[in-house]
Parts: sequence; structure tokens; C-alpha cells
Amino acid sequence: MRRLAVVLCLCVIALVGPLAGAGSAAARGAALTSATFVDGQTLTVTGKVTCTAGHNFDLQIVATQDNGAQGAGTGYGTCTGKRQQFTAEINNISDVDFVTGWVTTSMYGGSFLCDADSCHDVNLANHLVQTFRLR
Repeated sequence: MRRLAVVLCLCVIALVGPLAGAGSAAARGAALTSATFVDGQTLTVTGKVTCTAGHNFDLQIVATQDNGAQGAGTGYGTCTGKRQQFTAEINNISDVDFVTGWVTTSMYGGSFLCDADSCHDVNLANHLVQTFRLR
């Protein structure tokens, strides 16, 4: 009898677990779509974000190259409730210039809505790593 109860619990978890997060995974998130070489000190990255209308999003982006160049920037704005594009300027924070070629980006952050008493945070990107070719 105990074995049957365990099997039934596992079946319920297997069936309900994926459904519980299905709506939220499709409804919100963030991803970078391109990185563009501006000059040795600056890159521009673009991405798409989907989050709850009225929330604000704040995405921290770090870029690195094999030559030692490193940069950081922020993509931010107000959520529309639909998939929307954002642009962020990545400023070089190292002694080595950005060059054309491969760049690795890492993004993390989320959306938030604050009222007089508290803030509600939603994670949109947790250390999302992508590689782009700068031209």
C-alpha cells in the first residue's frame, strides 16, 4: 500500500510539475540577440525581454574577449507585457581595447514593481551566457 502511494505521488509530480511552470516560462524572460563593435571602448548589445506590464526591468550585461578586454552595461526600461527589444551600451572597464572577433556575454537580472510598502522581483535572466562575432 505504501509503495502504491509513493508511485501515485511521483506520477502526480511528473504530470503537474511541468504544467505549473509552463505559463511563466513562456510569459517572461530575456535574451541577447546581437552584439555590435562600436570602437575599442564600446559595444552595443540588443536583446528581447518579456515581463509583466508596468514592471521595470534591469539587466546587467558583462562582455569579455580572449585578449583580456572586459566591459559592463545595463539594459533597462518599463515592461509592456509583450516581447520588446532593448539596447544596452557596454563600456570597456579594462586596459585592453575591444577588437572585432568573438565576444562572450553574460546577462543576469529581472523585473520589479515597487509600491509604498514593498517590491516584487521576478528573475528574467540568471547568468545567461552567449557568444557573438563582432564585426
